[in-house]
Amino acid sequence: MGVFVRVFFAVVLLSHLSLTAYAIHREDTSKFFLYIEPRAQSISDTPVDDELTKSLELAFSQAKQGTADYENLASRGKQFKEGGGYRGMHFVEDGQVSTTCDYLLPNGFITNSCCVHYVRYYRDSLPETELKKLHKLHEDMLRQGKKSDGFLQKLHKYMTRQDKSAKKSSDL
Repeated sequence: MGVFVRVFFAVVLLSHLSLTAYAIHREDTSKFFLYIEPRAQSISDTPVDDELTKSLELAFSQAKQGTADYENLASRGKQFKEGGGYRGMHFVEDGQVSTTCDYLLPNGFITNSCCVHYVRYYRDSLPETELKKLHKLHEDMLRQGKKSDGFLQKLHKYMTRQDKSAKKSSDL
């Protein structure tokens, strides 16, 4: 099936279902994290897999699914409701597709299912507000890790593996 036919079918299906589209772009100091709309041309050729990415991956693996009122720009993220979801999803220009719900991270940030993808492939184009939140999440996860050595062990193991790979490459 051609790309045009698939896109046409998706548009017809979505319009038939009367789904409401909301802009998900937010750059503010609220608890909403990585509700962005990156441009496909700003995608990185090399994924960034560092401590920050690993912290987010771990936080996302511990997240609760639900809904939040992110489309309400006056909201600061206090209306997270566990369970449920929306009637639609978000399509990133590079082809990544979100799930139909939001995610409450262990530190209280609310995000979407594309968050790790954004940090891994769009790090250089993340807004400053979102970079600050990413660093805050990392600090929070390290603090959580001090209470439970599991995270610190995973992070140390990952970083040691990365250091060995980099050393082998530089030795060539």
